[in-house]
Amino acid sequence: MKKKKLLFGATAVATTIATEVTAQADSVNDNATANVAQVSVQSPTKTAENKVATADKAVADAQTSVDQAQTNFDTAQKNLADANTNKTTADSQVEAKKSEVSTAKDAVDTAQKALDTKGSKAELDQAQTDFDSAKSAQANAQKDLTEKQTAKENADKAVVPAKEDLATAKDTQSLLQEAVDHAKSKQQAQANVVTDLQNKLNQANQTATKTNVQIHVTNELKQAVQKYVNDVYANADKTTLNNDAKAIQDALTNPKKYGFPHTDITGSGSNSKIETKNNGGPLSINYIPSSEDEELMEQHNNHPLYASSKQLVGNLTNKQLLELEQFTADIINAMRDALGISDKVGHVIVNQDAINIANQLGKNEVATTNANITKDVANKYGLDYSKLRNELLIDRYGFFFNFVAQSLPWKMSYVKGMLAYNLNEYISLGILLPNGQTVTDRNGNPLYDHDLVGLESKSLLGITPNLIKQAKNNTNKDQYFGWSHPDFPNRKNDINVSTRFIFIPQSMITDKSKFDQTPLFQNTTNDTTALRSEFDQATSRLQSLTNTLTQAQVKLDTANAQVKTAQTAYDQALKQQTNADQALATAKTALQTADQNLAIAQTKLDSAKQAYADSLKDTATKQEALKQAQTTLAQKQAELDNLVALQTKANSHLADANINYLNAERQLKDAQNQLAVAKDAFNKATSTQKEAQKQADQDPAELQEALVTAQQNLVTAQTNLAQAQAQKDEAQKIFDTESAKLQELQTKLTEAKQALETAKTNATKANNHYESLLNADKNLAQAQTAYDQAVLAYNKVQADLATAQAKLASAKQTQQQAQAELAKAKQEQMTLMNFEKAYQAAQSENPARKLNVHTVGNEKQQPAKKNNVLPQMGDKNSLAGVVLGMTTTLTALDTAIVSRRKRS
Repeated sequence: MKKKKLLFGATAVATTIATEVTAQADSVNDNATANVAQVSVQSPTKTAENKVATADKAVADAQTSVDQAQTNFDTAQKNLADANTNKTTADSQVEAKKSEVSTAKDAVDTAQKALDTKGSKAELDQAQTDFDSAKSAQANAQKDLTEKQTAKENADKAVVPAKEDLATAKDTQSLLQEAVDHAKSKQQAQANVVTDLQNKLNQANQTATKTNVQIHVTNELKQAVQKYVNDVYANADKTTLNNDAKAIQDALTNPKKYGFPHTDITGSGSNSKIETKNNGGPLSINYIPSSEDEELMEQHNNHPLYASSKQLVGNLTNKQLLELEQFTADIINAMRDALGISDKVGHVIVNQDAINIANQLGKNEVATTNANITKDVANKYGLDYSKLRNELLIDRYGFFFNFVAQSLPWKMSYVKGMLAYNLNEYISLGILLPNGQTVTDRNGNPLYDHDLVGLESKSLLGITPNLIKQAKNNTNKDQYFGWSHPDFPNRKNDINVSTRFIFIPQSMITDKSKFDQTPLFQNTTNDTTALRSEFDQATSRLQSLTNTLTQAQVKLDTANAQVKTAQTAYDQALKQQTNADQALATAKTALQTADQNLAIAQTKLDSAKQAYADSLKDTATKQEALKQAQTTLAQKQAELDNLVALQTKANSHLADANINYLNAERQLKDAQNQLAVAKDAFNKATSTQKEAQKQADQDPAELQEALVTAQQNLVTAQTNLAQAQAQKDEAQKIFDTESAKLQELQTKLTEAKQALETAKTNATKANNHYESLLNADKNLAQAQTAYDQAVLAYNKVQADLATAQAKLASAKQTQQQAQAELAKAKQEQMTLMNFEKAYQAAQSENPARKLNVHTVGNEKQQPAKKNNVLPQMGDKNSLAGVVLGMTTTLTALDTAIVSRRKRS
């Protein structure tokens, strides 16, 4: 059945329904649900109409409040601007008047001083003292300036000769440097000549040697030996020579194997052989037998096929012994050549007298136990006893080495091989004292450059201090040589035996008629006399050039030192000149300052004299001037007090205007918020009315569903209400707190006002009693300071009060917003409750109908069943009640609609 709009009069509706009930009782059931729905919503619709009217009026009232609040706000804003302008004007006037008061105080001070004869005299005395001090300071500054000018002139004069001395020293240095360079060039060229001749001499000596002997030395050992020999030649100090000897020892005792070939004898009997092994040390001797050396000696016919080394050596013939002597000399000379020192220590030449001396002195230790034997030998052979004894002291015990003991063939190669092997060992090991002993000085420091250290090695190499010094002082640096071994045939009956090497330099021979200088092996030595003479001359020339270079270098070193000294003197002169310039400038500045201070002191002194003279004149006029100045000061102070009072009032008005402005602004916002709330309420009331009208057109089933929704919304509204209430409570707490702060600040403001009034009273009292008090100026200043501080404190409290009032206004606004939300939540809750009550009231019209209850919240909702909500047709009383209720409700609704249309 089509629903009807409720746009007709209530009487017409009632008549229509009555006619339908009378004429069509059988078909009432078809329209029952719709009719009951219309009856059930009559009460909410009427309520909605009433609320719309109320909300409409609330909007109009709120708009009026907004208009009034806006007017109040505009007025407060203008008042605030005027108060700001007044405050600025008052501040400016107060500052200007303070300046006038200060000027008046200065005038009082001046007038007071004019009367103060005692004070003027004290100031005059002080001015005189200051003038005297300034005059003395000016005189001292003038004296200092004169001294600094003299120092500047002296410094300027000192620079010129220092510069000239430096230039002269540099010129001399340049000339001497050229001389040194020239001497170095000539010395180097001559050194090259000497080296070339030395190589030729070495080659000649090596070519003359029949024995095939190879000597290998490390560069480390070669350089160490050469440095030591050169330093001895240069008369180096003991420390340098000791370090050089230590370097030789380190180089010789280095355990590293260098792969140098050296001679070794292995096996015994038929298995014996001479081998060349490639694991030699820093100095290695390698002997390669000749074909003659490999031949059997004739002695083998009278002896077993193989013999011990002692038997081989003990049965050598004189010829074989001499060959062994020369073999030893060849090895010694080859070692000296390999080390590159033959030009400074010479070669050894085998000589029969040297061999005889070695045999005789090798029988016992003659240097200490039987010195007469040494004297006899020296006298017999025409030798210098002291030099011979010195050599024997160096080699006090000689040294002893054993040939290998295994059975060997009767060949000269094995004798020479054993000698080469033993010499190799003694050169490498003999540099040390036996059993790890050391030689030390009195302080316990090791001595390496000592005759007892490495005597075997250094004697064979010709580098003992004794041999080097004798070679250095002689053009012919060769030594006559001979040696003897205890196993030699002519030594078999010796008691105290040792191996003895004898070196006879040219300087040891004092009587050449007694010592036969004939070499035993003329055929083994080339005639190198001319070559050696040339070498000696070249060496002498080199030494001369070296001496010249040394002298030139000494002069250059002296010139360098002089240049350095001159440069230092010149730099110092420049520095002193700069310092003098700076000191003079400082002195000039100091004098200018002293002149200025003196002029100022003079001016003050003149002023003090005049003031003192004036203080003694016209006392009455001065007293009148003082009185007038005090009167002017009192007048200016009173004017200042009035302006300060106006300033305080302006500040107070500004604070009030600011508070009024904030209140007006807050009230305007509150009115605007209330207007918004009223409009929102009106809109919601209108919406509720429309919803009620819509519900009037719904069937009971839809109303039942709407009820469920309304009940759910009611729960939400209750929750919102609780939250709004909580927010309101919180806002109330904040409001109460800010109110308490405001009350506290108002109390402080009252106290500040009282303090301000007290300060004003004190300032007035101080001003009134200015002439009568001894320290009137001081009391007035203190009172003025206290007054100014009180004004500042009062202004601060007013500012704090304005801030607190602003916070309170904000808290009130928050509180009002919370109250508005609370009212809104309550209104929504009431709307939903009214809807539910209206629905229940409509159903209560039919007592026989069971009402479906829907619980909203934590309880389970039961779905609504669609029942026939109309009474049975036979129940006439119930039907009449329904018709009467519907008629009444529709009449009221019709009246509300007409009223609504009229307002529209």
